[in-house]
Amino acid sequence: TMFAASLKPDLDEQWSKRFVVTQLPLNNGNPVAASQVIYATAVDASGSIYLAGRFNGGVDMGSGSLTNTPNLAGTHSVIVTKLSSAGAHLWTRSFPSTGNSISLRLAPNGDPVLVATLREPLVAPSGTVAAGVALLRFDPTGEVRWGRSFGSDTGLWLEVRVIDPPTGDIWLGGD
Repeated sequence: TMFAASLKPDLDEQWSKRFVVTQLPLNNGNPVAASQVIYATAVDASGSIYLAGRFNGGVDMGSGSLTNTPNLAGTHSVIVTKLSSAGAHLWTRSFPSTGNSISLRLAPNGDPVLVATLREPLVAPSGTVAAGVALLRFDPTGEVRWGRSFGSDTGLWLEVRVIDPPTGDIWLGGD
């Protein structure tokens, strides 16, 4: 089960949220243990919190149940969620995924920038982003502004390392 929490500097809890498993993945038609993991978090200037991770089966991040398609053991979807500074759900986006490359940073204007491995092509305003390791930039409402593919995910691990505040240049690292 995934969760998020906000703590004061003295470690007193301001709020916490648990994101509920809504459906178990299937293996030969039989339910198996679900896996949900948050790999990255970021906080913007207004205090909104971004979470990036992956899930299989189904999960509710606050907008209703999302189901990994196909809902099979060994497959998962990437998830990006924005919560308000008070922990209220603002938006969630999910994409079918194949790999473990999941990284999140914020651009100087607060736009979330995500690296993830896509299982299917994604249509973005900048054109179609091919399946494989992709870099995606979202607007404040969670819509994809643009995306770029870096090809197959075979043996490739890519991470957004730094977004330069004055220029917005994105520095990637990986192997």
